[in-house]
Amino acid sequence: MSSSSAHDSHGHGGHESQDFTFTNLLWVIPASIVILVVYVGVCIYGFRGAASDEMIQKHAVLLDTSLSAFRAHEAELLGNYSWVDKTAGKVRIPIQQAMEKVVAGYNQPSANTATPNKTKP
Repeated sequence: MSSSSAHDSHGHGGHESQDFTFTNLLWVIPASIVILVVYVGVCIYGFRGAASDEMIQKHAVLLDTSLSAFRAHEAELLGNYSWVDKTAGKVRIPIQQAMEKVVAGYNQPSANTATPNKTKP
């Protein structure tokens, strides 16, 4: 007797009735949806953290580069001679020399400065 005749003798027509039921299908679909939603949520949360960390690092490099360029430009302005307004004759001088000129100006009394009268009590 063949295996197909053994199934036929039980009256099942070639398959077992417990293999497929709509109840099993109704459990598989929602379970698959829940697993998919959890997976997508974990991926979004994980990639969002990775993306924000990467953006913070890129922003820090950009700020550092911009700040370095700004500081280099400012150091060049403070340390070198350049024209501010050529027509007006305004010149930018290095900060160190400007400070020395200001101090020297305070150390020398000018002719316009009146000396206060000292009265004896």
